[in-house]
Amino acid sequence: MGLGCRGVIHVLIEPLPAVSRVHYLALLETLRRAHEHAVLATVWRASGGGDGAGNRLLHDGRGIRWADIAEPQLARAIAGDAAEVLEARRSTTRAYELPAGTADVLLEYLPPPVPLVVFGGGPDAVPLVRLAKTLGWHVTVVDPRARAASRDRFPEADAVIRCGPEEVLDLVPLASDSIAVVMTHNYHRDLSLLEVLLPSSVRYLGLLGPKARAERLLHDLSLAGYVASQEQLRRLHAPAGLDLGADGPEEIALAIVAEVKATLAGRAARPLRERHGPIHEPERFEAASWTDPDGSLPP
Repeated sequence: MGLGCRGVIHVLIEPLPAVSRVHYLALLETLRRAHEHAVLATVWRASGGGDGAGNRLLHDGRGIRWADIAEPQLARAIAGDAAEVLEARRSTTRAYELPAGTADVLLEYLPPPVPLVVFGGGPDAVPLVRLAKTLGWHVTVVDPRARAASRDRFPEADAVIRCGPEEVLDLVPLASDSIAVVMTHNYHRDLSLLEVLLPSSVRYLGLLGPKARAERLLHDLSLAGYVASQEQLRRLHAPAGLDLGADGPEEIALAIVAEVKATLAGRAARPLRERHGPIHEPERFEAASWTDPDGSLPP
């Protein structure tokens, strides 16, 4: 292919199933909409008969949701490994040695879309929503103003909620993997939102505006009786975004999304030329076999 990276690519080509046939693709979409994590195990190479390339197993943490792997022992072994991959949240490739041959399986971790909640429906929120949707994130816009919280302004958003800070906990889904960005440009509304969002479990809390403004907000919160903990301050990014020299709504959106991505990946957001080692961690490849003294597989 002339890529120049000296890697090896294995391509699995297979037909799409008929629309009327029950298939794993529909279940994947259901899991995505429900914001659930899953592991899709795909046999990409097999020898010795039995299950062939393209056979799969879908595991969502509660158990096997779908499988067309005919060999029961192989299915059980893959399901066990899929549960481990789901816990580690990292894809891997494993080779299974069976009496009838071998099966090379990709266990692909499938995270749900990143849940971004944008508090504020001003003009500068528009490019942030658009860029986040380009990355496949699930985006919710929250604003108490009817004109700002409208589908006309945010046609690409997954949800647009009209509510004030006092209604956020009742109307806005927030979880430990949620990303919250406060950009209302209203001091008192930001103050009320911080009082709600700081104690929440959101993974990233970004606040637009100068650092001095953020410090004043935290000071006013303390005067009102709320003092943020060190853990809450660690999750607060104020000002939100990386130092890219951003100027204008589109560039600010890029800086915020870049910081969120680095936070989710656990990276320091330094230039790649300063990174020691590969850009991506190499996938693990493990060989596994299940035999007892008489050479049979466990029940």
